Amino acid sequence: MTGELVACQRRTSGEGQEAQEEHTYRPSKLEAMMPKKKSIILTADDDLQLLELVTLNLELEGYEALWASNGKQALELIERHKRTWYYSM
Repeated sequence: MTGELVACQRRTSGEGQEAQEEHTYRPSKLEAMMPKKKSIILTADDDLQLLELVTLNLELEGYEALWASNGKQALELIERHKRTWYYSM
């Protein structure tokens, strides 16, 4: 998780147990704007290395990432995944 660390507690569950830290973060402005449920993000580009990099990073952040190497493929994926789409160019 990114954002600002606002609290850190150290706890032990009993004698001889290892202490565990619990962190509390305040979300960044961008995180606060993002929907809470898992979103699907479609990336379209003709540069396959860039698509691979972007897709991997989105998946690591917990998104379902779709990709298309051209506009026709992107439109087919949009049609196949009937949901509310937000567009960015």
